[in-house]
Amino acid sequence: NGQLYDPKTQTLEDFLNIRLGEDMPTIHDDKKPERDVKNFPRVLPPIWPDRTRLYLLPDSWFEYFYKKTGVTGPYVFGVTFGTYLLSKEWFIVEHEIFTGASLAILTAAICIKAGPALRKWGGEVQDAEVNLWNEWQDGMKSFLNNLVGVENEAQESARQHKILFDAKRENVKLQLEAEFRRRQMVAYSEVRNRLEYLLAKQVAERQYQQQHMVNWIIDGVAKGISAPQEKDFLQKCLSDLKLLSSKHKISLT
Repeated sequence: NGQLYDPKTQTLEDFLNIRLGEDMPTIHDDKKPERDVKNFPRVLPPIWPDRTRLYLLPDSWFEYFYKKTGVTGPYVFGVTFGTYLLSKEWFIVEHEIFTGASLAILTAAICIKAGPALRKWGGEVQDAEVNLWNEWQDGMKSFLNNLVGVENEAQESARQHKILFDAKRENVKLQLEAEFRRRQMVAYSEVRNRLEYLLAKQVAERQYQQQHMVNWIIDGVAKGISAPQEKDFLQKCLSDLKLLSSKHKISLT
């Protein structure tokens, strides 16, 4: 009916409206080692009846006589056996015999005239039944093939998912590598900043110490010079300047 089988909501037995027993015989049972196919073959119903001779006698009887007496054996046996029954009066000819013969001839005529039409009608009914089962079998094959196709697609999709997962895993590794390098750069920048801070601190301390030392020396020298020494030093400086000015003709005002 165009319905799709969903294994999550219904079972296969409910979908196909059948009951699959655990020991249910199938055609695959013939391949099992415990299955005696030789002594117990699978019975197959014949589509057409066996061949007959004279519209009544099975052909297998004649085949049995062919191996023993030849082609004319069945007919000779029938005539001689019938003569024997009549001569010994085991088979008595009376009016019921002619009635039976008349009924047999009438039945044969009816079978000859109406037999093909009845056979055709019965064959059509049988063919319709066989076609129905064949359609069901073809539908089951198509259904199972579709299930196999869906399963193959699912397996192929799973294999494709592996490629996708590998790509995602590689992407995660690249992200981890980028984060690792970023953190290394952050650590390098922090360490460099701290080292530059320590270097600047040492330079500032050294400059402060030098400035303090210069100021301390100047203050010590200034404290070590007395007022007369400073006056004498100034007089000497003035005299030196006058001497220089006289040499270079520079007037001092």
